[in-house]
Amino acid sequence: MDTVKPYLVIDARLGRDKDESHYPYDAFLTWLRAEGIDPEKGNRCEVYEGRDGKPPYAIVHLFEFDADGRKILNEVTDEYVTYTDIVTLSSLPPSREV
Repeated sequence: MDTVKPYLVIDARLGRDKDESHYPYDAFLTWLRAEGIDPEKGNRCEVYEGRDGKPPYAIVHLFEFDADGRKILNEVTDEYVTYTDIVTLSSLPPSREV
C-alpha cells in the first residue's frame, strides 16, 4: 500500500514548524485563515497534496470548547480535549522556501 506523506506539518505544541527559520510561518497563518481554518482553535495541521484529480486537503486537530468558550481540559491526562477534522483546501500553503 502506498503511504501518503504530508506536504507540510505545523504543530502548535512545538510553537512553530520544527525548522522555523526556513518556513514563512506568518504567511502560513494568513493562508490558513484564508482557507477558513482558525489557528487559535487548533494545535496541529497536516497538509496533503491532492491526488488523482482530487484537491489538496488538511487534517486539523482542533480544541473542544465549553459553552463559555474555554478550552476543555481532560483532568486525567492534563491535556486539552481535541477532535480531528478534514478540510478540503483551495490551494497549498506558501512555499517552504524562503
